[in-house]
Amino acid sequence: LHGACGLRLAMGLMNGRSGALIVYGQTGSGKTHTMFGAETGDGLVTSIAEDVLKAMEDRQKEGFEVMLGASYVEVFGND
Repeated sequence: LHGACGLRLAMGLMNGRSGALIVYGQTGSGKTHTMFGAETGDGLVTSIAEDVLKAMEDRQKEGFEVMLGASYVEVFGND
């Protein structure tokens, strides 16, 4: 999944675009595991964050000013 959507999202962010990563599905279908991985931290959120932070570091070394903002929302239940 990282190659299919995560890397594309990370590179879009580094090129000034906004992005969102949304997961939807039935309880127990693996949404949390997909987003955050197992105890090893190998989910999409971790890999995208690593890509973005590495790209930010590279751009700063080239003399660019880089700013990053992020938010996290989790909706749970039907209420």
